[in-house]
Amino acid sequence: MLKNKNQILTVAKIIGAVVFICVCAQISFGLPGGVPFSGQSLAVLAVAIAMGFYQSIIVVAAYLLLGALGLPVFAGGSYGIEHFSNPFAGYLFGFLVAAAVVGWLKEKGFDTTYWKNFVAFLIGHAIILALGTIVIYFQRDWPTAWVYGLKPFLIAAVIKSLLGALIMPIYYQTKEDW
Repeated sequence: MLKNKNQILTVAKIIGAVVFICVCAQISFGLPGGVPFSGQSLAVLAVAIAMGFYQSIIVVAAYLLLGALGLPVFAGGSYGIEHFSNPFAGYLFGFLVAAAVVGWLKEKGFDTTYWKNFVAFLIGHAIILALGTIVIYFQRDWPTAWVYGLKPFLIAAVIKSLLGALIMPIYYQTKEDW
């Protein structure tokens, strides 16, 4: 009985985390060049630092699958398989890679202090931005990748990382109070 209860709780946490990313993705506004600014990366990395390696991979893979299957879960309600082949596909793939790395960092103790959280979030954002920028570069060119794919997001990545590092202790305190 206890095993079934733990499995149900794990599935519920995974579903809740997918919903959290879906909701945060809707906090979005367009920028010149087509890459939107959204809450996706912050949500993906918060899930990774909270859930660890395996569960965060499952959550982000499920999120990406929902969007590929046509549910409007990507930034600004976008969806579709074409998002995995357009110039902005690198960001989506970056979410999965960053979730794996940050989830692994959590398991190495990077969720224990504000500064370690901040570093984990920064590493995650660097992965997402690097993969996003690389794909734009290969599909377009370097000036386009720099101006529309990387430059507008550098300061935002630092701010989101600071915010993530601030909210995680609140999450852990709330989790302990339950």
